[in-house]
Amino acid sequence: MTDICFGPDLDDRVIPTPPTPQGGFLFAGPKKLLAFLESALGLTGHPNNNDYLRIEQYRQALLRHLEQCPDAFYAASFVADQFATATELLSRRDELLLAGWGFDLVPEMPERLRTLAEIEQLFHQNAEDPAARLDPGFADRMVAIMHKLSVRPHPVRHIYLNERKELLPVHFRRLVEALAKQKGTVLHNPDAGTQAAEAPPTDLGNFKKRLVAPSGKKEKMRLQKDGSL
Repeated sequence: MTDICFGPDLDDRVIPTPPTPQGGFLFAGPKKLLAFLESALGLTGHPNNNDYLRIEQYRQALLRHLEQCPDAFYAASFVADQFATATELLSRRDELLLAGWGFDLVPEMPERLRTLAEIEQLFHQNAEDPAARLDPGFADRMVAIMHKLSVRPHPVRHIYLNERKELLPVHFRRLVEALAKQKGTVLHNPDAGTQAAEAPPTDLGNFKKRLVAPSGKKEKMRLQKDGSL
């Protein structure tokens, strides 16, 4: 079993580093958490540096879509700069996927959403052809993890959030809630005031207490130079 401390900025090195290696505990940002859960749930094998490939795949899908719908809302932008247009529309597509949209075509839907749904359908029409598929990005991998969490257990015992759950992007709120739903998993959602009050007497701990202290004149803080801040 593993305990995880998750924060949006914890993909980088966490300072101060522990004096000895710690097994069963992981400091993780979005990328590390994604990779850990993929490994635990049998979803490994996705590269992290495939943005350039996905943009080209989406550009080719836009070319195919324009053959069918030459007056699509993005047509003029695509003529001016194909790669910039593909990059922007792919980003919007990924945002919608993370928000939970399934790209279903329904009557009387907004034009731009309909267009993005039509483009998405192009990838599913030839799903057996690897050349016609869209490589999975961060959003696709997150959706796959959420699906797996609904049907199989995970090895996470405690989830410590580096900041309050309410401040996280919605897809990470859903993820930590899905992790915490399974029996034996505890979610620790910090309260800013309580967290600061219980902070250890290090430079970082004293700085936290200063940030949430009542307004008014504050005494200067003398640093201990312990490497925590």
